[in-house]
Amino acid sequence: SVLHVDAAPSSSSGAGITLWSASGPTILGSTILGEKNISAEAVGENAAYQLIQEITSGATVDRYAIDQLIPYLVLAPKGSVCLVRELSNHTKTNMWLIKQFFNVDFEVTQQQDIIRIVIKWNTNLNTNNVFVCWIILSENWDANNVIGDARN
Repeated sequence: SVLHVDAAPSSSSGAGITLWSASGPTILGSTILGEKNISAEAVGENAAYQLIQEITSGATVDRYAIDQLIPYLVLAPKGSVCLVRELSNHTKTNMWLIKQFFNVDFEVTQQQDIIRIVIKWNTNLNTNNVFVCWIILSENWDANNVIGDARN
């Protein structure tokens, strides 16, 4: 077990703490911002408590990281599965947004104290709702090769 403390000078009067735990391929985290009239010790205890909740839940992704990982999980060639302790509004919104661009379904099921998310590509393609999105990786791109709307 390794403990690393990194205090950084800041012009802000606020405080915050980020904790994480790595076990095998899983890294779970917890971040808490300090507030007026709340001691640094209480902020630290709250962050530690939330991290312990993440670890003991059996999650493979913490509640703060999942909304940022959803776009990458969708790009996995054979679908993805992950376990989270809680679905934030950010995650729900990102799942909705991803469905606007990709023909995927999110199968979300509660299993005791954990939520299982399965990302599946939908084989029933509805071209009325699908837009093709090209990422331009080169500065020398040809506008004639870009497709904007799959309905045309």
